Amino acid sequence: FDKNRIFSWFSLIDCDCNEYLKNKEQKRMQEIEQTKRKEEAERKIAYQRKIEKLFEQSNISKRGMKRTFETFTVNDENKDVFTMSKRYTDCWEKYKEDGTGLIFIGRYGTGKTHLAFAIANSLLIQGIPVIYETFINLMEKLKESYNNNNLDYYEIIKLYCECDLLIIDDLGKERLSEWVLEKLFQIVNTRYENM
Repeated sequence: FDKNRIFSWFSLIDCDCNEYLKNKEQKRMQEIEQTKRKEEAERKIAYQRKIEKLFEQSNISKRGMKRTFETFTVNDENKDVFTMSKRYTDCWEKYKEDGTGLIFIGRYGTGKTHLAFAIANSLLIQGIPVIYETFINLMEKLKESYNNNNLDYYEIIKLYCECDLLIIDDLGKERLSEWVLEKLFQIVNTRYENM
């Protein structure tokens, strides 16, 4: 026997008294609540990153991000189209399933682009992918990638054909060559057929 070594044996035994069991249950509930809060915080961070990425990929300008339903000036001339645009975002899943789109036609300065941005911003905040492009920029991107024999051309076409919502602004402001009409038809018809 070595006097310099001291051994001790002990074990913890759960007490079955009411106070101990109550404290043990409270601690377990606190740990569960803490885990839930942590998971919720992680979900919010992941969702926020998703939204930021969607906005980044949407091609919406800084000015466009400020154009919302709340910043739109409603008057007698535009209240019906405002209501319809708001309904479109509120009932997005139904309209998407039906393959229903919108076309805004009107003179300059009536708020068509503002409402298009408002729809886009509302849907993006809900986590729905939207791509905004002016018609001229859309065609320029296609021409550039096509002329460079670049595989990006097919990816661009696919992106425009498959995103949940494609907004083409200022359609018809450019002279439409046969090539442009063919590409526009390809995108619109593919989207139409796939609802």
